[in-house]
Amino acid sequence: MSIANSTTEAKALLRIANYIRNQYRRKNIQSPVPIKSFHLSKETINLYKKSHKGMHVDHIVPGSWFDLRNESEISACFHFANLRLISACENLSRKDRLTSKEISEFDKIQRKILLTASQRPMHLLNLLPNNEQTED
Repeated sequence: MSIANSTTEAKALLRIANYIRNQYRRKNIQSPVPIKSFHLSKETINLYKKSHKGMHVDHIVPGSWFDLRNESEISACFHFANLRLISACENLSRKDRLTSKEISEFDKIQRKILLTASQRPMHLLNLLPNNEQTED
């Protein structure tokens, strides 16, 4: 993660870091990956910069399904294709769920992100095409 180029970018990076720290606390992870050790795309940072009061950056594949001690899972969790800006109310009502309809609408990148999430419910693999049910 590079040093922020503006105050807005610094705030966006701080929100991402706080999200990860909160997930560590929630899962009682003792030795987290240093937040500086993974790369976030400009698109991801810009999405966080665009969010404002009343809006949340939503993880389409829920962040709680990723092992945030693993750098590749952190990258997948914060991949731009796994994020969207939605109302806070909608995001809070979604919780850590993913519907079969949402999965059926996934593109190839989103399906790969789902497969990367090591703590996903295993029954979701049945919703993927047979040739995509295992990681490459």
